[in-house]
Amino acid sequence: MDQTQKQPAILVSPSGVPTDAFDHLPPLVAPKDDPKLAVGCDDLPEPLVPIVDSQLITYLDAYDRWGALPPRPARLRSGAFERLQEAAASLPPGFGLVVLDSWRTIEDQQALAEFYGSQSIADGFLAPTTPGYIPPHTTGGAVDLTLSFEGRPLALGTEFDAFVDQAATDAFEADGCDFLVRQLRRGLAAAMSGAGFAPYWREWWHWSWGDDRWARINKRTALYKIAEL
Repeated sequence: MDQTQKQPAILVSPSGVPTDAFDHLPPLVAPKDDPKLAVGCDDLPEPLVPIVDSQLITYLDAYDRWGALPPRPARLRSGAFERLQEAAASLPPGFGLVVLDSWRTIEDQQALAEFYGSQSIADGFLAPTTPGYIPPHTTGGAVDLTLSFEGRPLALGTEFDAFVDQAATDAFEADGCDFLVRQLRRGLAAAMSGAGFAPYWREWWHWSWGDDRWARINKRTALYKIAEL
């Protein structure tokens, strides 16, 4: 069963949202991320901190809405959360960020694999929990999110966790694609990359700071291993 086709929508259409503030932004380009590139890890002892709702950042527990995971507070490493606040503060008036998921335990990751099925892992949309591999969300440095406008969480071309080609970060850069979605994705990317986050090219909603993917893209040493409360 394809769970991504059966989940009720939690994001709303961006129709009517103004995008003039994003007109100057360049096209999105999928970053180079070589999974074979070995990276070390500084293993910074930063704590997990709660993501508390504010005027610019709110939390919508997507997996609880869909019955995939029990209700959980949203948490990130303190360094990642500081940069998330920086990203939100850089957005034009009326816009904000809606966090859809953040830190996961290994048990959460395994439960999602059961919810979505093994094909989601094979297709690269869900990280495995095989020995020796560190799923990005378990580090506390990865966050799934979208833009909001006047408090509305926006669907930027697809629903969250829509495991389809259109979910790729740069999928709407082609001629003839939805201009509104293109501008909003550029706006989200400018805010997140400006604060130091790295994207996952297959999912417009997934951004990370300090994990292995971030390290490979930036040719740096990773900052975080698996985080524990």
